Amino acid sequence: EKLVLAEPESDLETYCYDKGDYYALRSNAMIVRVYKDDRKMAMYDVMDETLVWEEAEAIELGSNTSHRLVRGDDEYIYGGGMQNGYFSHRDTKIAMKENGNWDDGGAPNPAPFYMTTRGYGVFRNTWAKGEYDFGTTLDIMHKENRFDGYFFYGPSLKQILDGYTWVTGRPFLPPVWGLEFGDADCYNKDGQTTSDILEVAKEYREKDMPGGWMLPNDGYGCGYEDLPEVIGDLHDLGFYTGLWTEDGLDQIAWEVGEAGSRVCKLDIAWVGPGGEFAFNGSMQATQGLEENADTRRFIWTTMGWAGTHRMSVVWTGDNSGNWEYIRMQIPTVIGSGLSAQNYATGDVDGIFSGSAKTYVRDLQWKVFTPALMTISGWASYDKQPWRHGDPYTGYNRDALKLKMRLTPYLYTYCNLAHEKGTPVVRGM
Repeated sequence: EKLVLAEPESDLETYCYDKGDYYALRSNAMIVRVYKDDRKMAMYDVMDETLVWEEAEAIELGSNTSHRLVRGDDEYIYGGGMQNGYFSHRDTKIAMKENGNWDDGGAPNPAPFYMTTRGYGVFRNTWAKGEYDFGTTLDIMHKENRFDGYFFYGPSLKQILDGYTWVTGRPFLPPVWGLEFGDADCYNKDGQTTSDILEVAKEYREKDMPGGWMLPNDGYGCGYEDLPEVIGDLHDLGFYTGLWTEDGLDQIAWEVGEAGSRVCKLDIAWVGPGGEFAFNGSMQATQGLEENADTRRFIWTTMGWAGTHRMSVVWTGDNSGNWEYIRMQIPTVIGSGLSAQNYATGDVDGIFSGSAKTYVRDLQWKVFTPALMTISGWASYDKQPWRHGDPYTGYNRDALKLKMRLTPYLYTYCNLAHEKGTPVVRGM
């Protein structure tokens, strides 16, 4: 006998059927079976014929609560947020916490979400740390005595991302200049003042180097001077200006509303080891930008979680520029997009070390991604694209000009990401 569970306002109808061995909860898209004898659940297509997922055992709550699912023979798994060096997770374990590693195997911006080629995705609605084991039995564990999860049926990966971002928020759409090259450094040390950033900005223009925004302060004791004047002069040179915080965001209303700042970068020394505090920092920065100026959010954060994608660019941490870094970055950016982190990147040629050749190669592939930034002050040379001279300067100029010509294309696809969750950078 059919029991009508609800009369929703939409055309989605959900019914419960007693099928003998199990109850069948049916919507117009799928059926979830709840077995009477062992409390295990499984999802089938709407005809109750094709298996989508099934539990290996019923959920048991405890200090570590796991959800264990049977893995299909040809099932591949993606997601987990930013997992450095990886995008396909079959037969691997990934950390669902910031694990202090910014190299291969690190998880600087994890997200408690995964999706598989069997046509479903799962979002664990939690702040608790965990570990996801994608072996022959999927073991999705968080350190908490509760289970709160959203299940999405595609069956395509695009449809799953659409559902996931409908729940957690759509990837933000940046101001169009946010797709341009960004330059960050203290610019207020070793006898310099904040206004010395203007000399670097002029070099960009004199050397015919595209660039759209600059961060003249890193918060680590540098401070800033004459901020409104510097921001105005940078804007005359075609740059928007942002600030880099260690201390917090207590001055953001003045910095944005009166001084004219338009970018905010949140650093680990302030946001801590990730999780809820870092998420709230991104929220505070978003409000500080959008409530004090006619602008859209453009924030960088080093610690993310599910939902951070609707506010911030996420990046891979303080890496060293070398060939291994480039190898690691490519699957990292692909995998991040498969968790709706459309604006995922790493500093061009890293923050440490680096060379003329690795700078060129790293820049050349990153111009095909939305977010692009370089940071000076920690390597033996500053990281502007002309520092190694020709022929490398010419190669870098060509790459950045290609990025500018691609802007309408990238901006269109960033809007698609904003509407549906489908990333610009996609796994093939």
